[in-house]
Amino acid sequence: MAIEQGPSITTKERRLLVLYASQTGTAEDVAQQISRGARRLHFNTELASMDGYDRDKIFDEDLVIFVCSTTGQGVQPQNMTKFWNALKLASLPTDFIDNIRFTIFGLGDSSYPKFNWVPRSSSEDWPRSALNRSTSAVRLMIKIRTDGLWKKLLEIKPLPNHLTPIPPTTCLPPSFRLQPASEPIPKLLPTPPPPDLLSATLTKNQRLTAPDHWQDTRHLEFESDQTLEFEPGSVCEILPENCPEEVDKLFKLMKWTDLSDQVYKLTRCDSNLPVGWNLYATLTEIFTTRLDFMAVPGRSFIDWLSHFTSDPMETERLQEFCSIEGQDDLFEYTRRPRRTILEVLSEFKSASIPLDYIHDVFPQIRPRLFSIASSPKTLSSSKRVVYELAVKT
Repeated sequence: MAIEQGPSITTKERRLLVLYASQTGTAEDVAQQISRGARRLHFNTELASMDGYDRDKIFDEDLVIFVCSTTGQGVQPQNMTKFWNALKLASLPTDFIDNIRFTIFGLGDSSYPKFNWVPRSSSEDWPRSALNRSTSAVRLMIKIRTDGLWKKLLEIKPLPNHLTPIPPTTCLPPSFRLQPASEPIPKLLPTPPPPDLLSATLTKNQRLTAPDHWQDTRHLEFESDQTLEFEPGSVCEILPENCPEEVDKLFKLMKWTDLSDQVYKLTRCDSNLPVGWNLYATLTEIFTTRLDFMAVPGRSFIDWLSHFTSDPMETERLQEFCSIEGQDDLFEYTRRPRRTILEVLSEFKSASIPLDYIHDVFPQIRPRLFSIASSPKTLSSSKRVVYELAVKT
């Protein structure tokens, strides 16, 4: 496995910001693909969700790529609302966007009435800027061709004479470093909770569908000392953890069992750690609370995995999945049967992922959204408030 480090280039010379808005992870996966493609052209990329990025920093940016999906009936993904509304404030100067060259990639399914509604309407929010604005409709199958994007980027920022694009078969360096913590080992702190977290206790878990029914629909009740304002149609996000049995399966498969309780120091090569991540953690904590190996893999995971298989036939198959022509086969292999990352790893037996790459390869655990079944008018006025959820699995 060859790893391309590339000559040193100052951050400002070839900086590219990639921001995504994603509800289910599809737009995030495409943003990761774009970010890696730009890195192969020696751009210094920063990748973040829109709400995870400091809005005030965007005024100093030169090149920005937005990747945005549409949820429901033309609704913005939750991780873009704060950022986008902040850009529309009347207090901002009217020409604040004029010095930014940007494009918007819109993702959606053309079978829906409001196909690509959010990226189309978002591009209209900035009518003052005519600089390099475009909206690309991308089908749900993510048959995305970025040749035009790379051509445009190289027109704006040509490669220096001593550099050539990094080939797709060469593995990029990791975004993180995971090193055993030196003695004395710092005291491990609990993982910081996400912002806007509501702490609650599960008091009821009742199955509503018949035991032999294929769908498991449940009625959950939570009690909390905290109050939560909501209205009909509101949803509750639950941030899950991976169960210990599944974590053990992964560690045995990847031969990490002996390393599971080792404390590692995590450093990021290109920017600060995401909010809520501890600097020190064990592999068990990382794969229990942070990284999702039970999700259906996206193309980004398959692409990374192709660099870490020693069997040439397995590598070739993964590379075919990553090609434009192989997208239908990838859909049939992963999406249709809902095959998990753990199942994929068990089938590609020669896979061996270096620890430095786990935060690049594995997606982060995403909150699960469930409908709030309680009526806001019937909430108790006592100190303990009961929230009811309708859960389908």
